[in-house]
Amino acid sequence: MTGQAMVFKQMLTGVSEMLGIAHWMAITTQDPEYIYFFGPFLTETEANSYREGYISDLEAEGAKVIDVKIRQRRKPDVLTQDLATLTSKSKS
Repeated sequence: MTGQAMVFKQMLTGVSEMLGIAHWMAITTQDPEYIYFFGPFLTETEANSYREGYISDLEAEGAKVIDVKIRQRRKPDVLTQDLATLTSKSKS
């Protein structure tokens, strides 16, 4: 990809992020029980091209991946969410 094409893609990704239509990957792990968000991506295909790399990185750190979802959404407030904390807050 040329420099100009890369800049244009970054601009499109930024606009899609502002509109809440960028793609984000949510990887849920067990031990630790977390949800990791990766993105933004312009397309689902682009997000999928990074999928195995993110999974490999998490597994190399000892996490067990139990679910991967890609969807269009706004940027999460927290990119690494502790499920134990979320569960205890919802019980309060």
